[in-house]
Amino acid sequence: MTAKRPNSMRHLDDAIRRECGGNQAAYVRLRTLMANAVVAGMLPDGVVKGGSAIKMRYGNARTRYT
Repeated sequence: MTAKRPNSMRHLDDAIRRECGGNQAAYVRLRTLMANAVVAGMLPDGVVKGGSAIKMRYGNARTRYT
């Protein structure tokens, strides 16, 4: 079964919460990562720098959350 596409911000937040299993810290990390990915997709290559770029490139296991 494929995941249903959320049609509102509330539904997207609910889907992220379900994915994180109720863990608030994981919810904030995933939501922030998704927001950064959406914004980065609209920008030219090479514009995303700093912590957001490192987090996208190396993931949670090899970076720290600040």
